[in-house]
Amino acid sequence: MDRRRQSALEAFSSVSVQRGLYVLRYVSAVDEIEPPSAEIHVPADADTKVRLIAAPGEAPGFLAHPGKCLVVVAEEQTAITIGLRAGRPGGSLETIIRLEPLEMPIARETEVVSTSDVISSAPPQSSRLSSASEVPSVALVAHISRRGDVAVEPDVWAAGPEAPSAIEGLIVNLDKPDGLKVQVQALIGVGAKDWTSWVDAGAFVGTKGKAQPLTGLRFRIDGPKSIGLRLDIDAMFLGSPIVSRRGRLVELTSGTGSDPLVGLRVKLGREDPDFTSLSANNGRDVRSKIRIFRSGAQNQR
Repeated sequence: MDRRRQSALEAFSSVSVQRGLYVLRYVSAVDEIEPPSAEIHVPADADTKVRLIAAPGEAPGFLAHPGKCLVVVAEEQTAITIGLRAGRPGGSLETIIRLEPLEMPIARETEVVSTSDVISSAPPQSSRLSSASEVPSVALVAHISRRGDVAVEPDVWAAGPEAPSAIEGLIVNLDKPDGLKVQVQALIGVGAKDWTSWVDAGAFVGTKGKAQPLTGLRFRIDGPKSIGLRLDIDAMFLGSPIVSRRGRLVELTSGTGSDPLVGLRVKLGREDPDFTSLSANNGRDVRSKIRIFRSGAQNQR
């Protein structure tokens, strides 16, 4: 890898590739708004034995965002390096990338655990969530137009389909906040373009007494106890169907981007228990993660 390009990347993972034909897919990223890009590099002493074939018009060895893929043709066993560059300063690096062999039926996916020096091992199994009862609950206090502050139980609609009304502010409360952080951003007022700063659970975001509805919300989770969790959020905007989002970072706006929020339901759920996240040990916070999955029996260096 060119050292100048390498210095611009923020996390790396080395993946052993056996002789064969593969597709490398960029499946998803936690930061859905400005996802990180991925660069794939072949060792200089193996560049005649391993080829990276991109889609027409795409740069070889570059995956700009989820949905992109390339073909890997390996004439002999080698290790390719996957590097990530955040989509924005301080942005999340957590991604899911899959390496799938093309010569055989796709088997049950088995996670590849990187031993690169920027990747630390997964948390011990004892720290994983073992039952639904261990998932922390999220309660809301919604400031609703002409109703004031309304306490909302976990997984219950604030306003919503049965009683839609403009939500002007919000407080997120966690029953088990230790080691888990939930943060919220908002667009305030019809036609708003600028998001507020992130606020933590227990803090108010929005306005009171100004008749300024929320027109957009972003939620994200972080912290050591967030591993294995995801946000499950449903929202209603005036004149629009229910919007549902799942993930560690989600954004909710109406189709026009400026309709008032008239219903909200928030809960924490569990990610697929067969997959374990990897935390990048590169000075960044816990949001910096790479998840690489492989179909079929392969070895990882």
